[in-house]
Amino acid sequence: MPHGQLRCAVATIAALHGEEVGGLPGLVERALEHREPVSSDERWLVAGAGRDWPTAQEAVLKLREGSYVAAEAHETEQLLHGHLAAIDESVRAFVLEGEGRAAERARGAAAALRELGCETTLVPTVHPVADIVRFQLLTLDLAEARGIDPDKIHRDDPRWARAKRCLRAERPGSSASRSRRQPARRRRWRRARACRGRVSIERAEGEAGGDRAGDVDPCIAAAPGSEIQSGSSIHSPTSCSLSSSSETHSKLASLLLTSRQVSSVSRQLRPGCVAL
Repeated sequence: MPHGQLRCAVATIAALHGEEVGGLPGLVERALEHREPVSSDERWLVAGAGRDWPTAQEAVLKLREGSYVAAEAHETEQLLHGHLAAIDESVRAFVLEGEGRAAERARGAAAALRELGCETTLVPTVHPVADIVRFQLLTLDLAEARGIDPDKIHRDDPRWARAKRCLRAERPGSSASRSRRQPARRRRWRRARACRGRVSIERAEGEAGGDRAGDVDPCIAAAPGSEIQSGSSIHSPTSCSLSSSSETHSKLASLLLTSRQVSSVSRQLRPGCVAL
């Protein structure tokens, strides 16, 4: 989604929740006036908590896609518990300040990162719509300094094109994945059709006491939409009474599968299916 549309979507959701959004255009304009200095660091870190956590994730995504740097997002509390071990002076860090208790922890995280030698910026936050602008501009400036087109996302590199083709080929539901499953599926359907042909459809014969309704699955006979339009005595989907007419019995038996057929076909289509 383009950045402008994303900001509009966030603002719309905020308005639906009763939040005042009239000041957002002014906040965005002020954010556009500030640009972070470009550096040659290869590792970038953005930390945030609460409402600022999605902003941190979106910021590192923009840095990765647009300038191809190794950027990582951390929730502020998680950063202070273990992740600091892998951070040193080679990391350029940003900590989103937030408010209240989160702001206190953010200031502590920024101090810890500076002690490790990181160039660290404590970023005051006002609203996600405006807070992300800083990182969008930083991505553009980094890409320009590195001679990168920020809109390509490596689409012009044959290696990434081949990698994407591999992902599409292995994705569940892709054409390559479906083509591998089709032969086995066709074999199952062929076995099911053959099985259906082998099982004879028992026809009811004789007078009133001679019908073979017991071979007809009553659940199938009573299923909605299973009325027989042939003058039979079945008047509603929930009625299982059968006419004594042998002609009606014959037509009914020719339209409905017996429970044995249903079980057999199910086993052919899905191996391991429990018989009815």
